[in-house]
Amino acid sequence: MRDKKTAQLEKLVQYQHPEKIINYIQNMNKEKIANLFGLEIDSYLAIKKIFDQNVLQAAQELLDDSSFAKQIDQLPFLAGSKIMAIGDSITDDSNSWFEILKQILHLHRPKDSFIFINNGVTGYTSGQLLRNITTYIQQKPDWVFCLVGGNDVLRIGNAVGKNYVSVDETTKNLSAIRDITQIQTQATWVWMTPPQIIENRASANPYFQQLQLSWSNDDLQDIRERILQFPEFVIDIQDSFGSPVDPDWMLEDGIHPSLEGQKQIVKSVVNRLTS
Repeated sequence: MRDKKTAQLEKLVQYQHPEKIINYIQNMNKEKIANLFGLEIDSYLAIKKIFDQNVLQAAQELLDDSSFAKQIDQLPFLAGSKIMAIGDSITDDSNSWFEILKQILHLHRPKDSFIFINNGVTGYTSGQLLRNITTYIQQKPDWVFCLVGGNDVLRIGNAVGKNYVSVDETTKNLSAIRDITQIQTQATWVWMTPPQIIENRASANPYFQQLQLSWSNDDLQDIRERILQFPEFVIDIQDSFGSPVDPDWMLEDGIHPSLEGQKQIVKSVVNRLTS
């Protein structure tokens, strides 16, 4: 049985990747990252290994389905493609759909030598993503998957509070992010709608209660409707997750997908890209 401190450290390592935020520090190696968490390098690597094993197991379980494996062969990525994901904690998660998809393609299509770039950052809003998009596109991706909006609809001051970012501002931010990318790269653009949450779990979370933070599925639905109006390709995660969301697909905090939920996102991505 893990103690509380160990569980907290594991969660921090799962969702926080300092190398993405303070990448201006020279020689940001694993030992320096471990020190930021107050961990010895061996302890840090042991925690990272847990998530690596989770991702590998999830990828293998999905590939055990022969029909799913056949779909992986049909994904429209050319050999050597540079595949980038941008967004928030759903993508930044060490157990994320993007990490699982990366492992699946490494296992099933190793000769295609895909390059995966995970630019998800926990806590990011569409505004923060806009601020950093010109840095990201310098990596010249061939594909960009954008999954953001869950932090935009965060309400400050509980359910009666103000949305952190209004839906109109989110729409403008997303449009600008896409426009900048499409003007300056040849990347294929893919939108992903943020999944709905389990509201009663989120409202019962002591940390969210203390800081008076709340989310609502109505607000997330508003974001979904705006994204569905964009002319580019859309993977509607909200539709595939359903409402209400399967409780097994979300963690105890009600807002983050569990490993099973992340696997469902992978299935949605693969089904949509091969349909």
